Amino acid sequence: MKKLAVLFLLLAVFGCAPSSQWVKPGSNETDFNRDKYTCLREAQQTYTVASVDVVSGSAEQGSRTNIELFQTCMLAKGWRQEAANRNSESSANSASRQNRKQLEIDFKNLSDELSRVCLKPDFEILRRKSPCSVGDFTQAQLSDKENVSDAERVLLLKQMEESQKIRSQMAMTVRSGGSNYDRKLADILENAARDYGYDILALSERKITWGSFNNLRKQRNAALQAAVKAARN
Repeated sequence: MKKLAVLFLLLAVFGCAPSSQWVKPGSNETDFNRDKYTCLREAQQTYTVASVDVVSGSAEQGSRTNIELFQTCMLAKGWRQEAANRNSESSANSASRQNRKQLEIDFKNLSDELSRVCLKPDFEILRRKSPCSVGDFTQAQLSDKENVSDAERVLLLKQMEESQKIRSQMAMTVRSGGSNYDRKLADILENAARDYGYDILALSERKITWGSFNNLRKQRNAALQAAVKAARN
């Protein structure tokens, strides 16, 4: 089921040809990738979401790509966006197709890295309560009434820190495609990562049980797939 979920996202994110592309006379794919990743780094903005109640407080920190800063940076380096021409066999379009393929590879590598984080031996205790794939839930896990233990809480927050960095990179990779479609999908992935963070914090603060958390994971995953499909229309 995990491989099917990754395949779905790969097809949804990269299965459509981009409606626009970055071009710069006299430049090649290497030039584009260098400038793209430089601008992505410069366009990262940190955000913090705080949650406070009468018992406790918490904060989640992450980063998002400011698309206006990214575009301004690319323009300053001499790149411009043009509508993709499917009938053209120009070297620019060839470079664009190669870049699209590289983005697909980068996204797949990040997806695999995210899976490896979940499968770390250190997190085995967490997998007993909530499997890596939403397709592997048992009925007992979905109806689990237990709250997170102190030992589980430490591991849970460690896992969230590692996985959220990868989720942020996945959104950055998609956004770097440059089209409106890519930006929509990057927003969807960033929102999904934010919601995941909210749910992890709620579980770690014992505001929800393991069963509630697992059911939320299923609902979030279904909503993510629906949003990705809607973005293609």
